[in-house]
Amino acid sequence: MEEYEELAAAGRASRLSISRQRTYTAEITKAHVALMERGVILSKQVDLFRLVNRHYYTLQNWHDQNTGWRIQRGATVIRLVRQLSATTPGYVYDRLKEPRDFACLTWILSFAENRQLTGRGNEQQFLLSQLAEHIQEQSRSETDGETAFDFRRPTDRYSIQRALQ
Repeated sequence: MEEYEELAAAGRASRLSISRQRTYTAEITKAHVALMERGVILSKQVDLFRLVNRHYYTLQNWHDQNTGWRIQRGATVIRLVRQLSATTPGYVYDRLKEPRDFACLTWILSFAENRQLTGRGNEQQFLLSQLAEHIQEQSRSETDGETAFDFRRPTDRYSIQRALQ
């Protein structure tokens, strides 16, 4: 009988622990949503202010790892400071090396979006030559003194290859 009571007590403790963890996770999510949606939370908004203030360190750690944004916290205001062009220090996408690689990537994305908008891209195949023609057309119409893409040149073929990867 004692074993049964011990198992029941352990089960209650486990359920209580799981319930507390879910509540904690829900609170953090609510605090993060409030901070993201509002940007500025005044002390007049008592419940939200206390909630975000209680989870300040957890929220700031998340933003340090994911966005680089800072949370300013004072006695009367909590504010999420968003930096539009923040890049993570030390992160470089090494596959795209040349400006033409980035141009290819942009035109590939444009090609994909255009196919979606016209209804021709919903899980339908296309030829790589169609993509190459699209990129060549775009590069001819948008060059400012630079030579247009020509996929007979190895450097341009390598650019499209890196962009497609």
